[in-house]
Amino acid sequence: MPNFSEFKKNWKFDLNAGFALFLIAVPLSVGIAIASGAPPSSGLIAAIIGGILGSLLGGGKVNINGPAAGLIVIVLSSIQLLGKGDPALGLKYTFAVIVVAGILQICFGLLGWARLGLAFPSSVIHGMLTAIGMIILIKQIYVGLGVTPTAKSIFGLLFEIPQSLKKLNPSATAIALSTIFSLLGFQKLQTLSQFKSLKLIPAPLFAVFAGILTAHLLDSNIFHLINLPNGTLETNTIQFLQVPKNIFSNFIYPDFTQILSIDSWRMIFSFALVASLESTLSCYAVDKLDPSKNQSNLNRDLWSKGICNILCGFIGGLPIITEIVRSSANISNGAKSPYANFFHGIFVLAFSIFFPWMLNRIPLASLAALLIVVGWRLAHPSQFKHAFKIGPDHILAFAVTLIMTLMVDLLVGIFCGLMVEFVIALFMGVKLKNLFKPTIKTRKASDKQIIESHSPVIFSNSLTLRAHMLDFLESNNNVTVDLSRAEFIDHTVMDQLDSIADGFRERGLDFKVITSPQHRTFSDHALASRKI
Repeated sequence: MPNFSEFKKNWKFDLNAGFALFLIAVPLSVGIAIASGAPPSSGLIAAIIGGILGSLLGGGKVNINGPAAGLIVIVLSSIQLLGKGDPALGLKYTFAVIVVAGILQICFGLLGWARLGLAFPSSVIHGMLTAIGMIILIKQIYVGLGVTPTAKSIFGLLFEIPQSLKKLNPSATAIALSTIFSLLGFQKLQTLSQFKSLKLIPAPLFAVFAGILTAHLLDSNIFHLINLPNGTLETNTIQFLQVPKNIFSNFIYPDFTQILSIDSWRMIFSFALVASLESTLSCYAVDKLDPSKNQSNLNRDLWSKGICNILCGFIGGLPIITEIVRSSANISNGAKSPYANFFHGIFVLAFSIFFPWMLNRIPLASLAALLIVVGWRLAHPSQFKHAFKIGPDHILAFAVTLIMTLMVDLLVGIFCGLMVEFVIALFMGVKLKNLFKPTIKTRKASDKQIIESHSPVIFSNSLTLRAHMLDFLESNNNVTVDLSRAEFIDHTVMDQLDSIADGFRERGLDFKVITSPQHRTFSDHALASRKI
């Protein structure tokens, strides 16, 4: 919990960062809510609770909480699955699911399970995020085109895109394209420019204003007709956000009448697992970005998210996580303490009370364009290239997670990816007794600590090895990790070793990993799996 001395010392930095984050959070939170099948207010409520309450309870210093694109898929699936054709009822059932998922997150945090997220196989996480990106991208393309698809499945929607291009809404398409080009162009300009003031303007906000300007021009007599080679085409109706003057006047409350159903529990576990996993990994990533090298209390952060999500579910807000993009922007804007997150929540609250009418000037196609860029970055072709480079074991689990998520849902995709990783481990000679418990020994030699593994080390048994390394890091010891006797080392462990090595180097400590000359890597990638 932030203290008043931090406030007095850093309030100017945090106020500036909080205002910049507010400008980013408003369009993104509203866009995520619309894409999730929820009202715009759900996204704003989540940002407010995540900012104000999340900053007071959370376990991180410079983390920004709020609704995330990664949960769009689960919220939308829950509304459709539980509502059975009635979106309004499905939304109420979904908020009940979010409340129960929040209770599970509190339990996870109090039991100290947050660290399990760090041992999750990177192939499954990689496949999950790529699948989420593809789903967001495919679904938002139709909003950007201004077309209502007939297909329901992801693959059906994908194959329907060429046909939809023939009947696109010119106005919606022009707005979406202007938003995308403005976003990418302005971000490139910020990278190349030496003017610091230019970098203070949030690129998403600039892009949304470009979309609003395009909509205004198209809605005026100036561009009422679009000239085409074969004649003229009248611009179609532009769809704007429709936000009530008081977004807090009608909270949507949860309906618990279906909470014991199998479908509800499928969604509860999906929310609890994916939200907890994303939040924990984001906290870990933010700690690495933080120039002050603050370390988040991952378990505290997890149970605090649970409390926030319970409140979100009770008053109609989307679930929240630690959001990596906004957190990195927070660091870039000079945030020093959790008060930046607090100020960001206060600014969103003030905007929601006094200026909600401004949201009605935003075209839906412009918000869709922001999410199209988010989806494209998550599912960029380079992600597939990266998976291939790591090795056949990684690409197999990655592909199974990706395909099963697209075909069924996230929970099934994650489960299938995990099963593939376990099968690979067993095939590589890992004994059942070592799947979750490695044989690790430690000893001191002159000026360093030596950690030896006498069994294979894989994602599911890596927590013991990780705990030893972090203990020695805290006590400022030089460390040598001897894995020469480990018959099999998977990519997740190699990746963890590489990350932890950075922490030792930053403290001026020596960190070495010893493998055997008999180890054969699965690819040319430096962190590929290897087997004797």
